[in-house]
Amino acid sequence: MDFFIVPEPKWLDEKFPDVAKRTKRPAAAIVSTDLVWITFVKLRVDRCYKGEIECSKEDILASAGSVGEFEDPELWTAPYNKYDGDWWKVFLPQEA
Repeated sequence: MDFFIVPEPKWLDEKFPDVAKRTKRPAAAIVSTDLVWITFVKLRVDRCYKGEIECSKEDILASAGSVGEFEDPELWTAPYNKYDGDWWKVFLPQEA
């Protein structure tokens, strides 16, 4: 897998307290070792911080919460087809 989505990452407050103070909640981290891909994602995600962290895979994927459920909008106005619900759950770490 090229990346993971980590809901409410446990390391955010500990490793990046200044960023954590400015981060609205709920929050999620998109974690990858592919610098080109993560830069591509950062340019397309709203309210995003790009940083570097060194720790074990277990620690980087540690989650303090869940993503929650999303309701379908009454009117779809995007210029592309609507995604299937829960498409992103395949990118959650097994432990989440």
